[in-house]
Amino acid sequence: MFISILKMKKIILGILISQLYFLPAFSDIEKDMRENCLDYFNKTSRVNELCNSLQNKDGSFKKGLDYDISLLEILLGENIIDEASLSIEKIEKKYNNSEKLYIYKAWLSFIKKEYSKTEEYSIKASNYDSTDLKSYYFLINSYYFQKKYFEVISTYSKISNIKINNDLYYYRIAHSYFNLDQKTEAIENLKKAIEIKEDHSYYYFLGVIYRNLNKFKESSEYFEKAVKLNPEQNYLYYYSLAVSYKCMKEHKKAIELFNKSIELNPNYPENYEKLGYIYFLENNYDKAIEILDKAIEYKTESPDVYSLIGVLYRTKGKFDLAIITLSKAINLSPKNASYYYFLAETYSLLNNKKMADENYIKSCTLGFKDACNKNG
Repeated sequence: MFISILKMKKIILGILISQLYFLPAFSDIEKDMRENCLDYFNKTSRVNELCNSLQNKDGSFKKGLDYDISLLEILLGENIIDEASLSIEKIEKKYNNSEKLYIYKAWLSFIKKEYSKTEEYSIKASNYDSTDLKSYYFLINSYYFQKKYFEVISTYSKISNIKINNDLYYYRIAHSYFNLDQKTEAIENLKKAIEIKEDHSYYYFLGVIYRNLNKFKESSEYFEKAVKLNPEQNYLYYYSLAVSYKCMKEHKKAIELFNKSIELNPNYPENYEKLGYIYFLENNYDKAIEILDKAIEYKTESPDVYSLIGVLYRTKGKFDLAIITLSKAINLSPKNASYYYFLAETYSLLNNKKMADENYIKSCTLGFKDACNKNG
């Protein structure tokens, strides 16, 4: 019996919607079913896997609950949400087996980004079958997207000895550890993710963690890998790599990388801020001011940048500009003791004892100890 692709589609859709349990026995059409299954799913790279999952080892098509569950898994795997939801409802009514469907309800809720429901059904699924790893997988992910990082780790600890072949799973475990300030465990799980898939974002995250640990050499190595693997150049990767080189006092390399990041995104103010500070350390004050002025263009309320520009103007003997700029820093951050100290030092150079003492006192009151010895 020949079945056209159009008819096959009607059969499949009928299964999913109103005709789900009124099809003729598959034994009558099995000769053509495999061919038409391949045609129907030919738009997905998983076509053979999808069709195989509907068949038994001998090539015959599954029947009853086995068939319906296999088809449901295809729908969920392909994110066909509406039909999957209908399929769950009809399976539940036909077989009166709600417990077996908890895991599929969790799966469906996860696809729909209903994470509290995912959590609810995952817990029920794990209680029904504690050996089903899928229930723990969805439970961990539901906790992750609800930012319940402690619960993520608590659940993960129950199955941490079982390897799961999913890189995103280990990335989310790593991110949860990182948010709980457990950086060693975060690194360990990121490396597990990389064993499965070398993704540039995983290397970037490793670079961030090592930089937070003040291990700048290691961080630069991972940022380098992220840069090389990234198919689209990312200005943040170059920025982060530049920061690591800056922290290692390799200023020439850092300047090169900051400029590359600026080339990719000229509107990111932190590039100019860090680059300007390097020129300040290199005693290239004019260049530092030029670059820091760029930072102000894109980040108008940055007290640290105003403060640094003020110190640069003071160093160059431009005291009026120094006072104006340092005053802007204070207006933006009135509780920063160092800003008052820098302003006091400027007034001191102008022999304005009254204003110098006033700002030394303010700086001392806010906890800057060096200012306490200057007053009076």
